[in-house]
Amino acid sequence: MAYPDYTKIISQIPINLPLSIPFLIGALVEILISGFTLWLAVKMVGGKANFLKALLFSLLMKFINLFVFPSITVFLGIFLTIILGLFLWLILVMSFFKVGFLKAIGIAMLQVIVSIILVFLAIGAVIISLIGIANL
Repeated sequence: MAYPDYTKIISQIPINLPLSIPFLIGALVEILISGFTLWLAVKMVGGKANFLKALLFSLLMKFINLFVFPSITVFLGIFLTIILGLFLWLILVMSFFKVGFLKAIGIAMLQVIVSIILVFLAIGAVIISLIGIANL
């Protein structure tokens, strides 16, 4: 009994979602890093920080960025979508972590600063590793 070639059938299905393995791994790493930086920023500001809440928030924002904002951009344009995204982010931070509007803005700024610091630390670690490998 001959089995049909499913690879040809699957390759003909039009899929517009970027659901490849590298994309999923990158999304998972992004959610973990974003969750960590958000948790740290909320702890610094003094909100009710919980790492699981920060991870769920990052997962929710990743979902919104992938599926909701592209649809809204078609109707509103990129500028209004960015403004809507910032207000949505602030409102969600206020409701997730029980902080006020000014603390939510402070959390946003601190998350950016902590992320930049982590990037510089990662770049430094890579450079030190490359120097160590070059000296072997």
